Amino acid sequence: MSSERNTLRYVLCHKKALEPSLSDIPAHFLGRFLFTGDLISTMEISKSLRKLLESIPGVSSIFLTDRDGVIVLSVGEELRSRASLISSLQATQDQTGKLVMGAHHASAFFYENSQLIILNVPPLTAFVVASPSANTGMLLKLREQLTPLVQEVEGIVPEIPSCNKSN
Repeated sequence: MSSERNTLRYVLCHKKALEPSLSDIPAHFLGRFLFTGDLISTMEISKSLRKLLESIPGVSSIFLTDRDGVIVLSVGEELRSRASLISSLQATQDQTGKLVMGAHHASAFFYENSQLIILNVPPLTAFVVASPSANTGMLLKLREQLTPLVQEVEGIVPEIPSCNKSN
């Protein structure tokens, strides 16, 4: 079991991906879960996240990242700008941390053609992309609904918050 956990930690920390064996699960998500028994849980988490996406009109994409910006799970439309969004968030958090206002819970950004909601759901960060007409209050409340999903992911991959541990 120890070697399996070390392999899993390696996959998480070094951003490796496996070829997907199930067509409806994104490769970047499957690559983080190596054990057959966990694939069932993985599919259920993916389905639950898709239901959240579909429950709010105007939401086009939800993706979860770890603290290093590695995408753990994604549903909805693929965005070419995901890497830019993630690095921008990290830079913004570095600067807003200087305000000494406490821990970051959520950010909302409004653009001409979309809005972006960033939710801190430790140890992950959720990015929600929606149309400008989507209900921002409902998008911010997603944080409460995402907490149990993130706990499920942690149950499968407990190493997410501790990638710096030695093998």
